[in-house]
Amino acid sequence: MYRGDTARTGVFPGPAPSGPPIFLWRYKVGNSPATPGVGDGIVVAQDETGVAAVDQTNGEERWLIPAPSTVASPIRISASAFRRSK
Repeated sequence: MYRGDTARTGVFPGPAPSGPPIFLWRYKVGNSPATPGVGDGIVVAQDETGVAAVDQTNGEERWLIPAPSTVASPIRISASAFRRSK
């Protein structure tokens, strides 16, 4: 959460993490990536070639939608925006 809490105080609850941060996984995007959207267990990333959904826990690609032109809008995650059919 930005600045630690909803009041943006900069105070984080609990003890600080110990040791340096490590990467759990990486996902390669193109040359002009935008800020990813995170929600409902997925990370949605976009670049000049399209939009991809990646599993938040292991980095495995769930889907990829090629874009015919540059994707410039920020990603928004909501319950109705990205729904898989069963």
